[in-house]
Amino acid sequence: MLDIGDIIDLANNIDVFEKGVDCYKSGLVSDVKYNKISETIQATVHGTRDYKVKVFLDDEKYVNSKCECPAYETWGGVCKHIVAVFLFLKNQDKIDIKVKSKRNNTDVFDNILSHYTLFDDMDSAEGKKRINVKYFIDFDKYRKNMVLSVKLGTEQMYVLKDVRGFIKAYKEGKEFEFGKSFTYDPANEYFDRKDAMVMELIGDIVNEIDYIKNYSWTAYHVDFISGKNILLTNNNFIKFIEILDGGSIELKADYLKYKKTDTVRGDIDLVFDIASYGDYIRFAVRDMKNITILTDNYSAILYKDTIYRISDRQRDNLKPVLSQLENKKESLVISREKINSFMSYLYPIISETNKIEIDRELKEKIYSRKCQPKLYLDKDGNGIKAKLKYIYGDYVFDSITGMESEPVKDDMVIRDLKLENKIMSILENSDFKVLNDSYHIKKEKDVYKFVVGGLPELTDKIEVYYSDDFNSISLRDKSSVHINTFMNENMNYFDFGFSIEGISQDEIPDILNTLREKKTYYRLKDGSFLSLEEEVFDTIVEVLQDLELGDDSFSDGLVEISSNNAFYVNGKIEKLNLKHYKRNILFKELIMRIREPEDESYELPEGLNCQLREYQMTGFNWIKNLSSFNFGGILADEMGLGKTVQMLTYIKSELEVDGDRRFLVIVPTSLLYNWYEEVKKFTPGVKAEIIAGAKKLRDEKLENTDADIIITSYATFRNDADIYKGMKVYCCILDEAQHIKNNLSKTSKAVRQVKAVKRFALTGTPIENSLAELWSIFDFIMPGYLHSYSKFRKNFEKPIVKNQDEEKLADLKGRIAPFIMRRMKNDVLKELPDKIEDKITVEMNIEQKKIYLAWLDKIKSELEDEYFTRGFNKSRIKILAGLTRLRQICCDPSLFIENYQGESSKLNLLNELLDELLEAGHRTVIFSQFTSMLSIIKEQLDSREIDYYSLDGSTKAIDRSNMVNEFNDGNKDIFLISLKAGGTGLNLVGADTVIHYDPWWNPAVEEQATDRTHRIGQKNKVHVIKLITRGTIEEKVYELQKIKKKMVEDVLSIEEGMISSMSEDEIRNLFEVEDE
Repeated sequence: MLDIGDIIDLANNIDVFEKGVDCYKSGLVSDVKYNKISETIQATVHGTRDYKVKVFLDDEKYVNSKCECPAYETWGGVCKHIVAVFLFLKNQDKIDIKVKSKRNNTDVFDNILSHYTLFDDMDSAEGKKRINVKYFIDFDKYRKNMVLSVKLGTEQMYVLKDVRGFIKAYKEGKEFEFGKSFTYDPANEYFDRKDAMVMELIGDIVNEIDYIKNYSWTAYHVDFISGKNILLTNNNFIKFIEILDGGSIELKADYLKYKKTDTVRGDIDLVFDIASYGDYIRFAVRDMKNITILTDNYSAILYKDTIYRISDRQRDNLKPVLSQLENKKESLVISREKINSFMSYLYPIISETNKIEIDRELKEKIYSRKCQPKLYLDKDGNGIKAKLKYIYGDYVFDSITGMESEPVKDDMVIRDLKLENKIMSILENSDFKVLNDSYHIKKEKDVYKFVVGGLPELTDKIEVYYSDDFNSISLRDKSSVHINTFMNENMNYFDFGFSIEGISQDEIPDILNTLREKKTYYRLKDGSFLSLEEEVFDTIVEVLQDLELGDDSFSDGLVEISSNNAFYVNGKIEKLNLKHYKRNILFKELIMRIREPEDESYELPEGLNCQLREYQMTGFNWIKNLSSFNFGGILADEMGLGKTVQMLTYIKSELEVDGDRRFLVIVPTSLLYNWYEEVKKFTPGVKAEIIAGAKKLRDEKLENTDADIIITSYATFRNDADIYKGMKVYCCILDEAQHIKNNLSKTSKAVRQVKAVKRFALTGTPIENSLAELWSIFDFIMPGYLHSYSKFRKNFEKPIVKNQDEEKLADLKGRIAPFIMRRMKNDVLKELPDKIEDKITVEMNIEQKKIYLAWLDKIKSELEDEYFTRGFNKSRIKILAGLTRLRQICCDPSLFIENYQGESSKLNLLNELLDELLEAGHRTVIFSQFTSMLSIIKEQLDSREIDYYSLDGSTKAIDRSNMVNEFNDGNKDIFLISLKAGGTGLNLVGADTVIHYDPWWNPAVEEQATDRTHRIGQKNKVHVIKLITRGTIEEKVYELQKIKKKMVEDVLSIEEGMISSMSEDEIRNLFEVEDE
């Protein structure tokens, strides 16, 4: 965790750190944001200007920081703004930042900490002399100029003649000579807290001046610092007074001598006198001659012998008056016709922060009562007519014509003009216009605006009276909306309808059209308004548009909707918290059964040769529920949780109902025999047949088969698609359904042609690279549910992937959730041994590194030419080829360099690891994306007489099955597997160690491969080792895996595509070499 010592160390100066403490304690840090992907913290620190601060991390360790302030470029350590951000992060527990100190001189560091405490003054610094400081201000009242000069010393006071030179030495912690008798030495002297803050302020002024000189285009610059003199702007003078609060300065004003003057941060106790003066009143400030305005904005005022930094509230109240009295030094005389306005407006404002004394004669004439405004509303054709009156006791004022009765005697009625102005502001904002003696609204849109906005606001503040005619201009809200969802008896569709109290169904189409036109209201035939700004109406239109239902879909106010949309519609309506939302029992039953399958209790089929775990029983119930409603579903349990056995249980239960039902199971080639064996093992009595081999043989089998379950591969099915089109299939099941992720592929198109009553998909990774894959699988299990791909891409994929639209993400989750069941091993298999993952970094040897860098330069040069001639998007194949070359060099340069005689550091490390693992009795699976790399590893193992199994894409399905069984039985201790060929469909619980020799772009593929060992049946902890070559493309891939994996957590195992979806900057970064 970042500690105070680290921050001081980074600041490189105790005073900078202290200034940063002041920034933090003053609440000047805001807008703190942390980007986990780029590991960047951004914040704003308010000061003379707002400065942006950036903090750069690497694996949550501090790397660097930047600030926009002028001091950042000139200062050796971090500036006060960065210090303030560090303190904010530390005290808010925003992120655990680790910092490695740049200096090893712990003695110096300890000395700093020994005399410094974060929130204490520094007066107690042991062994040091405190520097006494005197401040002199020369004030020119006519120019409003403030010139500051300073004297300082420990015993004798010395004029600070070279401000710039001293500030530079002060910041750098160096000595500064004032004369033969005194040299400032930070090792022996110190400033108290306030004086140190003034020095920081002067330092800021120096930096600002230098910044303006260096970066301004203006040729002329005011030199604010000349020798000993510092010209203070209004803002800097105010800061100066705020720092000194309670201290004193020497002030020279009006060309007089310097005089000791106190400073106070607070309001002045001024007294104002109001007295009768014939037909006038006289308004004056006592002691006006002792008041001097020091700043243009009236925030600093000299009163007698004290400078006040007054509050903003008193400043705003005094400024209009003092600006008139400042030069004349006399009272204001107010005529009789303006007395009421003065007493009603100015008097209440000034009295808020100042004392006012009124003479007896005038006080007797003042009539002060609470204002009681009354608004009278009437209908005026299709518009509104209004009259507004203000009542003060016995006096009534019409807001247009004025006082309705003559004042008694010489009463001066004090009116609450603030309240009156607020009310008038509401009427004006509602577009009321004066016509004769009343206010009028004519336009319909303005009437609605008033009814929905202005009227409720006025009702909260004043009494409002309505005529009988006006009451017809009512506002209807969502409380008048009724929504009904009634499921039919067959539960294949439901009626959706909505109505509005007191409104004929004939008006509903007009209301819907008005909604589509994005209007904010609908004027009903009875003259009342229906506010269309309520969320309920947006939701209704959204549902109808999304389900592509037009006005012609309605019949008697009802529209039929497919039952698979019940969850989507119900979810949308439930969020509205409507008073009137009715669902019939069948609708509620459907929602409940799919939402909570664990509450269902279907009987297990007889003869099932296994004991289902609790979560598998829930999965079986869920599949049965979906099937009963003719819904499709995706069983997306993590690899190793027994998706196959759950589906086989469902198949057997359905065959018990009707033995003539036929099931078509389409699987990867590698799983053909695995499925066949599992059918025999778990559901004896169920007939299964594999359709594989030559075309003639497959045709014969299909023509003559009486199997309950037909098992075929994706490749074979694609070739036999025409035959399957005419086959009567009760249920089609896709295993490893990501094989149809490309909706344009022949395989994907072919499986959609199957005429099956029910459809299910099994996959541990429903999305590997993009949301399009999710759509493709859904379009198989429930065609049209997520609409066309173009519409899905527009409504979901683009907003979620490109814009990180959280609302669209939540919407998509809500739609797919009922039809996807996904459990993770950590959640349902508490007894499953741990999976431990380690990254081992390997350094390339000198020869290997030379080859890598040479190829890197060559590839970068070729790609730049390629970008220039063909553009970035058309260069992706070339990019991928270049990246593959670099990855091969990391594995072993001999993969593509003929006659390479050097060594591979990674291969050497693998040999060392295998020696240790074999000696310790561990059994290991090694995955690589390159089959040629597996061949090199084979040669190494052969030369060392180590037995192993090897599996790649050329291995026959039956041989795969035999090797896996033998390995799990304890034969041989090493299994070499091609990542693509063996990443799915294998059960390798006989191993307890997994080595990923080279990283692959898609982390889901690696996880699938790992879970060949970490699954049901595993008795030991599984150790996963990833070999990464330092400072190379492999480290970049590893980091990208972590970034892209975030989407998996967001949308059910979803991650953005790698090379195909990476930006140009991301790809260019892959070819950068990390510093040593």
